[in-house]
Amino acid sequence: MKIRTNERGVALVLSLWMLVILGLLGTVLLVVSNMELRLAANDRHSQTALYMADAAVQYGRSDPAIYTTIGSGTGGTPAGTVSTANLPIGANRAENVSVTYLTVGPPPLGSGLPATYQAQYFQVQATGVGPNNSRVLLETQVGRVIPK
Repeated sequence: MKIRTNERGVALVLSLWMLVILGLLGTVLLVVSNMELRLAANDRHSQTALYMADAAVQYGRSDPAIYTTIGSGTGGTPAGTVSTANLPIGANRAENVSVTYLTVGPPPLGSGLPATYQAQYFQVQATGVGPNNSRVLLETQVGRVIPK
């Protein structure tokens, strides 16, 4: 049995292997951090679209011109749908609001209003558009209380 006493160059081989392993680890870390940055940007774009859609919903819920434009159908109740496109909310953002008459009925429960009042119910849909064409659609219902 022969014992090798000449181990010259082992340190060089080991250091090269460590360099390769550290290089691979660095590459993996760069790829993961780049993916995290893209995920954060997509989340930010989705949040911007959500805020634009929320602002458009608030516009659709509070603008009295929309509800007078819907007009009167048979029996004095509103009828139809009003849509507004490209609202001036935010810079370079396009929002769409659609308000549709649903029905007339009693006021919402817990409102404390007497039977001499009724509510007209509307559906409000809004689309918010953020950077990179990210889109969010929000939908809500509104009850407008009026005397009978």
